[in-house]
Amino acid sequence: ARSLRTRADGTPRGTTHAYLAQGSIRSASVAMMAGIPHRIGFDTSAGRLLYTREVSYRREQHHAERLW
Repeated sequence: ARSLRTRADGTPRGTTHAYLAQGSIRSASVAMMAGIPHRIGFDTSAGRLLYTREVSYRREQHHAERLW
């Protein structure tokens, strides 16, 4: 049986990336439980243990720019 998160051809469907600017453990947990494979957030955040990629927090950039 194929997963509900894949199409018939085996490719993933739905959300594949979560950019977690808030940094809370709760937000990271929800993204993880939702099965989102790529969870990106700041290396200073409380939820960083649940991220798949950490981004350095840089004060000189706007909050939205820091995650790109």
